[in-house]
Amino acid sequence: PYLGLLPLRDDTLSSIPPDGSQLLDRLVREASPLRSFSELHLETGLPMSTLFKLALHLEKWGHMRIITPITEDSIFCVHPNASTAPDCEAACAYAAAFGSRPALPYVSALQLFSTPRRFGALLRSQRVPARRLVQTTILLWRKRAIQQLALTVACVEDPPEPAPQPCSQVVASSGSGADAHVVEGGRSTTSPELARWRLFQQLRPMLHGDHSIEEIAWHEGIPRKAIEEIVGAYPEHLVTLAIPADGEE
Repeated sequence: PYLGLLPLRDDTLSSIPPDGSQLLDRLVREASPLRSFSELHLETGLPMSTLFKLALHLEKWGHMRIITPITEDSIFCVHPNASTAPDCEAACAYAAAFGSRPALPYVSALQLFSTPRRFGALLRSQRVPARRLVQTTILLWRKRAIQQLALTVACVEDPPEPAPQPCSQVVASSGSGADAHVVEGGRSTTSPELARWRLFQQLRPMLHGDHSIEEIAWHEGIPRKAIEEIVGAYPEHLVTLAIPADGEE
């Protein structure tokens, strides 16, 4: 449900015959790399199972790619095989979309992604108007001039279980479930450190560098921020890896 679709062609809708599937027509009209399958499910009213089947067909036919939707946390970088030649496919598509002399030339657009960085940081840099940046990113992504990176987490060493705090060290609850200190037998059993360690243990089976943070968050039913806090809490035990996302060549 956290995945989405990247349209690759402009003739997808017109290629559906008049007597073709209305469900497919509805999905194609709403598909956007800014929407997840969960959002498309709400927008189109299509059952999730039907949505997945249609998405797989569209990908097999070469009309769309299954991707992780663009968010402020997305990371993009120049594709290793990207060409800067003015007559390459990506450059020609760029000129067709933005004109032969755009305010942001094709090569300058690629330079925006010369260093991997969060898309939100790029938006806030105000180097390019937000709407144009999104349009540029989608076009370059469609033409494989840039690629999406997935941020994964790998455990290099398990952190030790924190020692229970003596009763004298227990502080009052702040009202947050993660920060509440419960006294049992003179010891605090749910200190923030212990709660964090327990969450780490919950996530441990997926911390091998093979699963994106988005996938872990969906699988475990927790917000992305909670995973980032775990990574920040155990800098000597966890490392983050930026690798090409699934489907990137």
